[in-house]
Parts: sequence; C-alpha cells; structure tokens
Amino acid sequence: MADSCGDFISDEMDAPGLRRQVADDATFNDEADGKAFREAVFAALDKWLAKVEISMKRSPEEMEEYRRPCGE
Repeated sequence: MADSCGDFISDEMDAPGLRRQVADDATFNDEADGKAFREAVFAALDKWLAKVEISMKRSPEEMEEYRRPCGE
C-alpha cells in the first residue's frame, strides 16, 4: 500500500525549502506565503492519490465497472 499522504506532503515541502526537519523538530519558512504551502500540499496530494490509485488491487466486480459505457 502507498505511504501515508503526510510523507508526500513532507517531501513536497522539503524540496523547495518550505519546511526543514531536524530530528523530531520541524521548522517552516517564515518568508513563504500561504500560496506556496497550498501548492506544495496539493502537489503532494496529487502524487499520493496517483500512487494509491496505482497500488490498489481491483476486484473483478470493480473491473467490470470500467467496461461500462459512459453515462450509465
């Protein structure tokens, strides 16, 4: 199963320097605005959802749902 979404959010914030983790203490960039943090969270959730979607096993019944014509 995919890692927790929190791991993805942490990684996404660490990359551009929005967050810094030292041992158990996290510090956040005071100069970054709310938009930067929102974008990082949404990017992380997009990546997490893609990984969860790929890693989920489907039942035969769920697979049948993919074969239905649009609008049903």
